[in-house]
Amino acid sequence: MTGEVRDWLPVEAITREPLRKKITAAVEAWSGAWFAEARLSASRFVAAERQTRNLNDGADWRVYRRAFAISCSRRAAGRLVDWALDAEVDRASLSKSDRQLVQMFEQRLLEDLVARVELALGIESGALSDPCVIDDPLRPHGGLIVDVADEHGSTLLSLSAALRDLLPACKASLPATMPGTRKLQSLRAALAPTPVRIEAVLGSAQVVLTDMQSLATGDVLILDAALDAAAALRLTGSVHPFAKAQPTDTGAAMALTLQA
Repeated sequence: MTGEVRDWLPVEAITREPLRKKITAAVEAWSGAWFAEARLSASRFVAAERQTRNLNDGADWRVYRRAFAISCSRRAAGRLVDWALDAEVDRASLSKSDRQLVQMFEQRLLEDLVARVELALGIESGALSDPCVIDDPLRPHGGLIVDVADEHGSTLLSLSAALRDLLPACKASLPATMPGTRKLQSLRAALAPTPVRIEAVLGSAQVVLTDMQSLATGDVLILDAALDAAAALRLTGSVHPFAKAQPTDTGAAMALTLQA
């Protein structure tokens, strides 16, 4: 596996169990660090060729770091902030500065989730100063979408990353291979059991096309070899003989005796 995405690479490779376990552990660690009671977990892993949906309420995909994007509705983001602060922020009387602080807190909350997931997968990146909105985080070759749900199974947000950004993690998750002690066979030894067809050439004759068209049963062709001459053995389809053999009449069939 290389760092370049190729058409033959199956997108389903990014839903293998090693990657799922790492992402699940990162989401649970994030939930435990930010919320006293709410327990969030990765509920579904989907390998997709392209982004075909956003979360409820028309949430956009936002990139906070290098690889993973988050789609989280305003309502769901408000719930996360309330759980983290253990307060009902929307019902509080907040000044403009307070609301800016809450917005920064929300951004830090979601950015930390992405940071933990990317760190778990060995993706090195830094936080963006301002999250940017993208249309399709799975371009150009598809990628992974992970839903994060609460303890009741309600999806609150989705994470997504393109296949090209997950290739190093896929490679790292492959089991280690033990070097083999058996040497490779030589080409001759590897081809030894292969059946081949050979043909014996007793001689040849030259005939012009006009005479060939008038040939009939009983006509005699004079070959360029004597009756006791050896036949040339060659692989069917080849013009190069590999041995000579003397024809022998065995009664039931004709046999060939190889000559030195």
